[in-house]
Amino acid sequence: YSSQGAEVSVFCDYLEKVNPDYVLLSTHGRSGWARTFLGSFAESVLMSTKVPTFVLGPECTEVKSLNSALMPVQLGDSNQKFVEHFLDDHRLSFIEKLNLFHKISMVDIEEIAWAPTLYGLTDYRSEELVEKAFTTTDEYLKCFLDHPLSQKRISYSISKRLESVGQVIVEEGKNFDLTIMRSESGTLEANVLGSITREVVRKATTPVIVYPVNFQS
Repeated sequence: YSSQGAEVSVFCDYLEKVNPDYVLLSTHGRSGWARTFLGSFAESVLMSTKVPTFVLGPECTEVKSLNSALMPVQLGDSNQKFVEHFLDDHRLSFIEKLNLFHKISMVDIEEIAWAPTLYGLTDYRSEELVEKAFTTTDEYLKCFLDHPLSQKRISYSISKRLESVGQVIVEEGKNFDLTIMRSESGTLEANVLGSITREVVRKATTPVIVYPVNFQS
């Protein structure tokens, strides 16, 4: 084909036709000028396909098992429906232990750390506000433990670490066999602000399952 875009289009059309349970891709994780000129077949597919995709990034050198998984989640109805669908998906019966993970995000503005929470932007240096955000997250995630679809295989954890969301996910993911990401790739926010999923795929030492923004059950 004359361009990578044409190759991606043909490949995604084929996926839509055969409707597989998963796609398996590897990626070089190029960045900088190489990323600009060469593009990324894997990332382009993730922005176009509707199929959950296993991605083996450049730091993933060995796959021993797929028994345990880390699933980063945000707070809200949309993520709740996604987690419930994930638990009910027959394709995922091989995952015996699932840890729902949430990081209280920070944005550094003029050397002051702020935390986007359910209460809006708050000064992260305030222990009271941080504790309130932590409690709210704890209550949100605890509900999944008693969910009828959980099959007693769910746990959860919360992080208040100061590193970027992507970096913390990568570090936490080292304790699991794979990481499950719900990608927002393809949205205006992802294109402007960058993609946490992209960072995780490029740096993860274990496989990453990416549910693309166009995912349909």
